Amino acid sequence: PADNKTFEFWAWITAAPNWFTLGINGTTSAGSEDIYHLGISSTGTINYFNGSWVPIGNGITLGAWNKITIEANKSNANVYINGNWVGTAGKKTTNTVTKLNGYKFSTGSTLGTGDDIYVDDVTLGR
Repeated sequence: PADNKTFEFWAWITAAPNWFTLGINGTTSAGSEDIYHLGISSTGTINYFNGSWVPIGNGITLGAWNKITIEANKSNANVYINGNWVGTAGKKTTNTVTKLNGYKFSTGSTLGTGDDIYVDDVTLGR
């Protein structure tokens, strides 16, 4: 676990009608929880969740490999697509963050179908 993490991976998103979601997990004053929760829409827009979805910016090319880098600390996370800064994501939690220690990938729906996403070269480091 660390105060700062760089979460990096390549993603090929053919379709994401239910959104492709990802996050950085950690420990807070309330225990283990999602610290940053981001979503990529069906149009390639990147968003973060803090109680509602907030757009960060564009930059994802559907049907192509995209290098996604998230440089996170206890306060915010800078998001880069293919080496270009897109914007800053706020935290999902309102609790005091003590450590960043993991990541997750998911779809934005439990009932929806049609998401077609490939992920490669995943790293989580300092």
